[in-house]
Order: sequence, then C-alpha cells, then structure tokens
Amino acid sequence: MHPFKKICFSFFILFIPGCASISPPEGGEKDVKSPELVSSSPTNQSLNVKGKIITLKFNEEVRTEDFNRQLIISPNAENTIKTEVDREEVKLTFEKNFEPNTTYFLNFREGIEDITEGNKPKNLTLTFSTGTFLDSGRVQGVVTDLLTGVPAKDINVVLYAANDTATIRNAKPYYLTKTGEDGSYLLQNIKYGTYLLYAHQDKNNDNIYNDENEKIGYLANPIEITAQTPAQNLQTIRIDTKPPYITSKQPYIDEYHLIYNEGITGVKVSGGNPNDIASLIGENTKTVRLFPYSNQIKGKYFITALDSAQNVKIDTLDLAFTGKKAKRNLSFQVLNKNTKVRANDTIRFKFDAPLILKEGPLLTLVEDSVTKKPLNYPQDIKINNFRNTLSFNLKTKAKNAVEIQVDTSAIVPISGDKFKKQQVKFTITDKEQGGSIALKISTSNKKYFLELLDKDHKIVKTYNSPKNLSIEELEPNTYRIRVKIDEDENGEWRTGNKDLKTIPEKVFNYLKPIEVRVNWVQDVPIEF
Repeated sequence: MHPFKKICFSFFILFIPGCASISPPEGGEKDVKSPELVSSSPTNQSLNVKGKIITLKFNEEVRTEDFNRQLIISPNAENTIKTEVDREEVKLTFEKNFEPNTTYFLNFREGIEDITEGNKPKNLTLTFSTGTFLDSGRVQGVVTDLLTGVPAKDINVVLYAANDTATIRNAKPYYLTKTGEDGSYLLQNIKYGTYLLYAHQDKNNDNIYNDENEKIGYLANPIEITAQTPAQNLQTIRIDTKPPYITSKQPYIDEYHLIYNEGITGVKVSGGNPNDIASLIGENTKTVRLFPYSNQIKGKYFITALDSAQNVKIDTLDLAFTGKKAKRNLSFQVLNKNTKVRANDTIRFKFDAPLILKEGPLLTLVEDSVTKKPLNYPQDIKINNFRNTLSFNLKTKAKNAVEIQVDTSAIVPISGDKFKKQQVKFTITDKEQGGSIALKISTSNKKYFLELLDKDHKIVKTYNSPKNLSIEELEPNTYRIRVKIDEDENGEWRTGNKDLKTIPEKVFNYLKPIEVRVNWVQDVPIEF
C-alpha cells in the first residue's frame, strides 16, 4: 500500500441478540467503575503483527455505543470492519489483512461502555506495527476559534502528505484525531515526513472540506513530523468566498424586495438617476428593500450587494413597482432603551422607510409641559446614510420631563403611506442610566479594529485604532472586546483565503466578560 493512499472506512456493528435487554441488578451501590482492559490481541505496542483480527477483553460485560463515529484508526486504509460483542469481549474483523510495515493507532474514545451504567474505559487506545518498529512521529497543540478565542472541541485535526495529490478538499485524511473539551489534540505514531496540518469542523461527517459553512484552521507552510515536533496551535475560521445571490424577488407598488441567501452588510443601486431609488437592508439582513421616489420609475438597474466577508455580487434587474402595498410599520421606533434621560442625552428615532425631510422645524420639545422648543433640520437634527434614522441632542432646560412632538407632515417616506402622528415622553434625571468601559490599551500595532461585542459575540460598535478609549452610556449588560489587527496596514482585516495557505491576520480576544452596571466605570487594561 502506498503510504499516503486515500482511504475510506465503513463500519458494521453486529449486535448479539441475547444482549439486547440486559438490565442492571436491582438494589446495591451504583456501579461507578470504568471497565478495565484485561487483555488484547495484538497486545499494545506489538511488532510484526499479522492477520486481520483485533480482540479486546474486559473485566466486565460491555457493549458498543456510537462505535462508528467514536473509533478513530490511523492511518486510514480501504478496509471494511465488522464489529462483534460477546459479553466481555469486543472483536474487530477487517475484511483484508493489515498492510505490511505499517504502524496502526486505534483510539476507541467513548465507543465502548459497560452494560450496567454506561461507564467508559479511560483513554482506551491500541498501538501495533506490522513491521519491525513503531513509527514515533507525533504532533500536538490546541485549536481555538479565531474570532472568539473559545476552544474548538470535538473537531477533526488531520494530516495530509505535502507531496501527495490527495488534499483536504478531495480525499479523506491519512492521519486523523479529534480535539478534547479544551481544544487540545495529539496525533501520534506517525511516519516521519512532511505534512499539511488542518483543523476541520466536519459538519457533514465525510472527512472532506467541501462546505464553506465548515470552519477550517491551517498553517501557512507544511511541517516536518518527528518525535520532537514543536507544538502546533491552530485557529479556525469560516472562509466565505462565495458572493451572495438573490433567491427570490417580490414587487410592490411602493417597494421592491430582493431576498438573498445570506446576510447583506451593504447595498448600492446604480444605472438610472441616482435619485430614482433608495434602499434599506431589512432587519433580518437577508432582505434588501428598494423604494421608488415615483411609482412611474421602471427599467434596468444595477444592484450591488456586499456580504460580511466582503464578497460582492452585481445583479442587473428590470424593476417595476406594481401590485399591492408592502407591509410597513407607520410608527417610528425609539432606539433609546430607557425612558429616563439626562438633559444633554442624544435621542434617536428609527423609521421603517427612507425619509424626505423639509428644512426647518421637524420636532418640538415640550419642556415640563410649559415651554416649547423647536428642533430644526439640518441644524439640530442629523440623518444617517440610509436616511431612516434621526438623531438629536436634547439640550433641554426641563427639570422633570420633556415631550417630543413629531411633525409627520414634514417627515415623510419617499414612497407609500405617511407615518402616524406620534409623541414620546422622557423623564429627566441627573443620574447616568448606563455604565462605561474605560479601555487602557497597550500595543505596538499601528493599525487595528477594536470591536465592542455583546455577550453572543455580535458586534455592537467598531473603533479604528484607538489609543485609549472610554465607551460611555452603555446599557447594563455583558460585553466583550475583540481586536482585529491590520498587520499589513492596508486598512482592511484579512480573513484568510480559499487557497488554505494565506492565513488570517491576527485577532486578540479579551476572554473575560465585562459586566456593565449603571453608573459604574469598568477599567479594562488590554495588551496585544
């Protein structure tokens, strides 16, 4: 057998009928002892092994459990296995004889257990050679998720010969193991040589990297495997190289919806008059909503969509706004979480469509139910790039409360029905309603992107290369800090490449969650 031949294992488990309904005896102490291996054939670390049968004998009756998935055999070989259980004995019969001059390593993991309480043997492995010596190459390390720093548990760590045509994209690995709960791994009894090392989140259990939804970790260069191979740590990331695409379209008389296969982070409409159409990305991020300034607008337009991995797709569409009205919320959303505000707080209103604004007074502050104060656009009121969110500073002299009246005759959507009349009332307080994070940053890196994350690692806000940073008025909650380092200083963070050679730029994860409380400053020193 060629030492780096592709392999495919299939497993068949034969259950002995008489063992199907065995139950533990009633009464007595609970069995907490793990089964112990009494003997095996071949014995561990045997040399010059012949044949095609492996037997394991334990000190108590056992059964197999999820055996196909749990058993790991390295190196792989095209050899079907039949598994039989007879009370204390487990027998593995290979279809073909073991390959000559080959070191085999079997890790049974949690594939065998006792019949009473399901206790597993501890660290049950078997090594033997069909030649005159055992291969002694080994490599170990830790696998973590690049963007969270969390250990990547129970994922594949594999080796491919560097000079072989078999790759992780087209063939199963020659050597394979799984990471533990802490992300650690150990590949052992490897033939000395030059290998490509990968960590692979194999979602479809085919041992091939053929799905870009699977995370992958890799090194920039092959490694030499010896008995003293330095530790090799890997970081996994999902490498998205496929541009987004439209799965369906839905025209309305006042909107046109494009539904994409994934979340969209940016959109641009071109091809006609720039003032013909405005766009918004829906709350689910997969829907792009187009709004016509006139119902008569139709024709060819170019829609450029951008996903979170910076993949771009340009579609040419014949747009016609026809049919019924789109469902739309005609009330605005107050983005401030608290009804108690300070006199100089910033207030934000979000509308469910892009806006047309008239210059002049759009809002009126009623202070303590007595004094009226107009807020003018654009002097006092700002609008975001999508033109659907208004922000303004109160700058109020109110002592108790302020009511905000909205002029919906001057704030109108570019298409569709007008917004409902609405007013909002806030209580004035001199106490902070949020907390703060004071970051003391120590780094030699010149360019980086510091991200404030929520507890689920979703981005709240991004800061470009701050030296020190005070993040104020945060809603009480749990936050995290992540820093993406722009090592080549090109203004972008590199996520990796489908060539599986260009590694992602470095990421620093501040692993300790930051608990923000009202009127409290959390001092957080970070060094990267």
